[in-house]
Amino acid sequence: MAVAGTALLGTILPIGKDSEADMDTVDIGYDPAPNLGVTLRSGPIVVEVEYDVDPELAREFYEVMMKMQKVRKRIGAFDWTISRDIENPALWTERYHCPTWGDYLRMRGRYTQGDYDIQAQADGFNRTNHGRRVRRRLERPFGSVRWKADSYDPQQETMGYITPGT
Repeated sequence: MAVAGTALLGTILPIGKDSEADMDTVDIGYDPAPNLGVTLRSGPIVVEVEYDVDPELAREFYEVMMKMQKVRKRIGAFDWTISRDIENPALWTERYHCPTWGDYLRMRGRYTQGDYDIQAQADGFNRTNHGRRVRRRLERPFGSVRWKADSYDPQQETMGYITPGT
């Protein structure tokens, strides 16, 4: 009975469809050129975007950034945050994560015109002459990096130091 009722409700109140134009992707330009030897599997990647916003416009900027959060999450970002500098209230930092460098590059290809328009709204609040500052970082969680001196070497049968005379 409930299944039949749901099917009937679906014909009366259909889910709206997005137009094809809304889903067309746009080229956001500027491909990052890392100077660190990253591969497509390197990660996680942390992206920080800095904005310099007139404190009088903070509420309006925050409302646009809530839309930006939805954009970032839709295209694959996670752990999205927005923060405001305590010493300089005009400085805001948007921060989010991508699982890998390859995921980040693919994410850049998922922006639609609507997403691009929201980014343009956020950029419109930025007072700096150089535009928004974007930092892309390779995150190294505690214990994830093993330096050669800390790794087991079967040739030396020791760990963390070199045997004298070798």
